[in-house]
Amino acid sequence: MHRTVEQAQQRCGGGPASTGAARGSNRPGAEHSVLSREEMADRYPQHNLRPDDCAVHDPRAGVLRTDRAVSAAVAAARANGATVLENTPVDSITETDHGVVVTSGDRTWTFDKVIVASGGWSRRLMPDHLKAVTETHRIVLTWFIAQDSTQFAPENFPIFSRWYEDRSLYGAPAVDGVTVKASVDGPLAGRARATPDPDSVPRELTREEIAKVTEIGTGFFLGKGFEMATGYGHIAAHEALGKQTVDGLDFVHPDRFKTR
Repeated sequence: MHRTVEQAQQRCGGGPASTGAARGSNRPGAEHSVLSREEMADRYPQHNLRPDDCAVHDPRAGVLRTDRAVSAAVAAARANGATVLENTPVDSITETDHGVVVTSGDRTWTFDKVIVASGGWSRRLMPDHLKAVTETHRIVLTWFIAQDSTQFAPENFPIFSRWYEDRSLYGAPAVDGVTVKASVDGPLAGRARATPDPDSVPRELTREEIAKVTEIGTGFFLGKGFEMATGYGHIAAHEALGKQTVDGLDFVHPDRFKTR
């Protein structure tokens, strides 16, 4: 059931979401299929489908348990001789003629190369040309308890991203056997409101946010930085070590802001 990008556009209405998904899946080695509404309803009846819905299905897609993934990465680093410093806030990262100097309090280290993966705190460590085009935003993540968790088990319910007009929802199966991740994306996820200080970001959902997520989730179902971490980590590590260069990533490269 493999189809080209053009066929996916035709069957899915040619919208930017379906076109982008199909184009990404159409790269060499990326197995995928385009499912009609009827095929989606038969295969994944958990979704509440509209008459003109269709899907681009990637059989190799998966889900990561972020807590286990981070713990496994730290354990692997230690096993390969790395020194792991916990509870060590980084104050600055400075490039010099002799390397990259990392400062934490009254301690400093000098390295040949540094990979920065600091999430919401990244802006504090960025050079000025990146700070000028970067904002930190609060992202709302939500999980719902499944009435029948077997319907949403990983073998029955794959990860998903859904779009309809100005609404979008993404999520993952019940990897814990109880809860299904279903989070809104875009401005409704809190990204329209900048959060300059990540240390003081609100950790609790407001009543309005809960109501909005519930409303959108109900429309998509009868009852969405970490999922790509392994891929980006592989690319960053291999490029830093000079082992591999990946083409086609100019759209996410920080250097694209230097000419602005």
